[in-house]
Amino acid sequence: MESKQKQAYIRGGGVYVVITIGKNTAEVNGKTVPIDIQDGKPVDTKAVLLPAEGSHRTYVPLRFISEATGATVEYERINGNHYITITTKKEQSEGTKMYGNVAFNPATDTLEDGRMTEEKTREFLDEMVKNIKVYKENGKMYLKYDLIELPEGYVAGFMFGSRMKGGTGKVGYGLTNGNAYLPENQLPRNQSFVYELKKEKMENIEFYSITLNVVKENYDGMISSSSMYYISYNPNTGISDVVIYDKWGAIKEIRDFDKTIIFGNDF
Repeated sequence: MESKQKQAYIRGGGVYVVITIGKNTAEVNGKTVPIDIQDGKPVDTKAVLLPAEGSHRTYVPLRFISEATGATVEYERINGNHYITITTKKEQSEGTKMYGNVAFNPATDTLEDGRMTEEKTREFLDEMVKNIKVYKENGKMYLKYDLIELPEGYVAGFMFGSRMKGGTGKVGYGLTNGNAYLPENQLPRNQSFVYELKKEKMENIEFYSITLNVVKENYDGMISSSSMYYISYNPNTGISDVVIYDKWGAIKEIRDFDKTIIFGNDF
């Protein structure tokens, strides 16, 4: 702390940070940046100088300093307790391993309860989406899934549904690689597969749905995946979207979805 200038100087990870008391911006390697951004806008988080017995004490924003010098910061509030995990750049690089196209590090990419973080889960879910195809071949229909590589102890959850239009008197699909209620709805677990779809369950459809998640093996909590995709496609309107759920099981956002990624131009 430089008392005359009322500035704090921090070095670490090849980064030089200057924070001025009372300002909501800082300098990182000479560049002025906001200390804190919420909803895309800077807020009034700033360093403060508080009187202490016989002197003064400077308080600086922990998350900003940590992230500016290359660390990652995770915050969780569980049962009234606050948990802050700071992982340095060295710790991040030492434990990282590639699983297909996704880098995973247990030190930075898992929550306190053992689940993956929302962000990392969505990276794996995006890979799952690329590996799903519903297609027609030689007059037959197929559901194909190529298993993605996951870190040890995690499994991919997959469900496929087709809802028939009202008045048809027929029941569509409710396939899952989890615990199917009916044996005929059971998809293979932890492996790639090609499943032949019955024609009568793929006609007069109101909408198709695909649900994807990544769960910890033998997880016994209320919410099994820190993020989940629910993809729907209405062949009558051509509308397709994906609903993204957060770690609490609440809807986080809804996005348009390119149905041709899964259904091509056949449906």
